Amino acid sequence: MMKQTLLAAAVALLCLNEARAQQLEVGFSGGISQYYGDLAHQWIHQKTIHPAISLVTTYHISENYAIGLSVGHTTISGNDALSEDDFLQVRNLSFRSPVTEVRGLITWYPLPFRPGSRTWFPYVQSGLSLFRFNPQANYKGEWIALQPLGTEGQGTSTFPGRQPYSLTQIGIPVALGCKVAINEYLFIGLETSLLWAMTDYLDDVSLTYVNPDVLIEENGLLAYQLSNRTGEFLQAEPLNLGNGSMRGNTESLDQVGYFEVTFSVLIPGVSKSWFDPHRKQLNCSF
Repeated sequence: MMKQTLLAAAVALLCLNEARAQQLEVGFSGGISQYYGDLAHQWIHQKTIHPAISLVTTYHISENYAIGLSVGHTTISGNDALSEDDFLQVRNLSFRSPVTEVRGLITWYPLPFRPGSRTWFPYVQSGLSLFRFNPQANYKGEWIALQPLGTEGQGTSTFPGRQPYSLTQIGIPVALGCKVAINEYLFIGLETSLLWAMTDYLDDVSLTYVNPDVLIEENGLLAYQLSNRTGEFLQAEPLNLGNGSMRGNTESLDQVGYFEVTFSVLIPGVSKSWFDPHRKQLNCSF
């Protein structure tokens, strides 16, 4: 009985290893990103486009579904100086931030993914993202990290409910793409995706201004100087913007859009048999 159990376990493991090996696809992508938030004033602007790269591993669990993991990096930025709105130009806020992201993904192919049977494979993709960011502002030629400053009164006695936001957040990515088979193993494609961040602080802008005396006393002069930058635009004293004066838009969360070219490969020697309808099946029955 023990020998039969061990034999069954060994065969099951062999079947599992074969299935896993036959599903593997690896690749990378490169393209551009565009931030959307309180400091984005156009759908796309050449000054706020940044390079984006990622590495992707995919397991095809069937001809129509796959699961995957990707690791990517980009930079995002925004600037009120790019707005045509006079009020926003006077607000005069700007930022940049690196974004490093890990995505767990589920992919659906409306047409069966059978390399060798057709040349193009459209897909829809979604999942969960965990990312790290760090908004910074340029002040007197130096890039200053904004989150530690509490520019919107985080941690002050006036706004005890405003706590420092975490620089590690989650998001929901949604993508549309299409792969084109160069041969049975190699693929090139295009993909556009949007990351819905579960935070409104990619740009350090979300809520209202804080009274200058409170912000300076409790969070420091630099926090105030980078919270209210109207004086730099006006070449005068900053506007008197205190508690309740709107600084950002609380009605929507920040987003990052991507447009990328993808390259991927099915691992030679094992992946081909997975998609071959005439392949010999390993007998996994007992």
